[in-house]
Amino acid sequence: MNKWLFLLLLIGLGGAGWVNRDKISAYIGHKDAPAEDAPAPMATPHPAIDSITRAKKMFPALAIANSPFNKRFLELYNDKKAADPNSLTDADWPMKLAQQAATELNTAAPSYQPPTSISSSPLNARPMGSAPGSTVPPTVMLPGLQGSALDQRPPSKHH
Repeated sequence: MNKWLFLLLLIGLGGAGWVNRDKISAYIGHKDAPAEDAPAPMATPHPAIDSITRAKKMFPALAIANSPFNKRFLELYNDKKAADPNSLTDADWPMKLAQQAATELNTAAPSYQPPTSISSSPLNARPMGSAPGSTVPPTVMLPGLQGSALDQRPPSKHH
């Protein structure tokens, strides 16, 4: 019985040693095994990420694969990479190339366009010919609000 117990203990220790052989080797003096306590190296963020994000927001066609804008941007990028690779070290190079592509394609950055039609809703009652966004007071008078804080006119003075 003692023989079998000793044999089982020996097999267990051998298995544990085999599984942890890298740690044992590093402990003994062979420093080939990677240290588990050392923190992983931090990845350096790419300096142009912010510029790429801004370029895609300003020129949405840049994010569309095979669009004319995207193709022209890639052509400009490849030309710069071949002719002047140092220009691509600037953190703002994506925005500059996007603006150059927009200029060459006569594409302006999208801007806000006010609506051209005026709603015919009674809640949007404006005199005919008034411009959208004018500050003409509403002409819809709701009953029961006269003289309240929601009324647009000062309360009448009845003594």
